[in-house]
Amino acid sequence: MRKNNIIDYQNPSQNLVTDVLSEFLRESAQKMLQLAIEEEVQNFISSYQDKLLINGRSSVMDTYLSATYKPV
Repeated sequence: MRKNNIIDYQNPSQNLVTDVLSEFLRESAQKMLQLAIEEEVQNFISSYQDKLLINGRSSVMDTYLSATYKPV
């Protein structure tokens, strides 16, 4: 006989704590992470803002920077 080595998948979101404090902390952490990622992307794109491609065109589209820029 062969041993069954299949493990049932359990969705981790089903085990979330639903009290008010945990929900607040989860949402706050998600917002901070989103802001940190947006800042990293902004810095990365800004570092290429003054670079030109071989054909003389800008290597960064200005529309992205203006569309995502939100003063804090």
